[in-house]
Amino acid sequence: MEWLIDHISGRFNSTTYAQFETVLSWAILFLVVLLVIHEIASKLVDVRIRRLVAMAEQNIQKGDYQAAARCYSRAIRMTDVTNDFRLRVSVKEAHLLKRLAQVEAVLGNYLCAAQLYQEYLLRQWRSTRHLLQYVSFLEADLDMATSNRPMHWAEDYAFLGEMLLRAGCAEEAILWLKRTVVADPERVSSWRMLAQGYEQVGMTLQAQEALEQVRRLAQQQDDI
Repeated sequence: MEWLIDHISGRFNSTTYAQFETVLSWAILFLVVLLVIHEIASKLVDVRIRRLVAMAEQNIQKGDYQAAARCYSRAIRMTDVTNDFRLRVSVKEAHLLKRLAQVEAVLGNYLCAAQLYQEYLLRQWRSTRHLLQYVSFLEADLDMATSNRPMHWAEDYAFLGEMLLRAGCAEEAILWLKRTVVADPERVSSWRMLAQGYEQVGMTLQAQEALEQVRRLAQQQDDI
């Protein structure tokens, strides 16, 4: 009786193992096929995005900024698809957002340019460390300690401030321009735009102080 039970049990285990091995083999094959499809899709999408970027740059050289904006917009939509399906592409969406913002600025769509540039900055500061630095810096005032001034952010802040100022959003532009001169106190153009922003909102005293900074920095450059 024990011999019969062991025999049946052995046949059952052998059959079960064979079935498991078959299922595992098919599962591995399925995963391999998925990986191959994923790699092919990544290559095709990457080629298409790089082609759109090349077309956009060619249109910029020709002076057709409307066509360039359309190409960059299509490329950004494609990168959104790559994010959804975890496709690997060589062109980063943050770069596309920055270039589209610059093109929209040339076209005079300043508010759109500012929004795109803000999105670009958020993509750049994706890590927790950079995000914490960003949030803390947003709260900075003009008396911030010199050692805490991230000068490499000044160009980004200046662009945003200029776009918002041109779009008629003076109050928001002032916030970004103040952060610009905190990051780079010797940036004459930002002090000048900051003075314009103060004048637009009726802050005459602050506008005079900003213009005084412009004159002081201009004098220093003349002395050099």
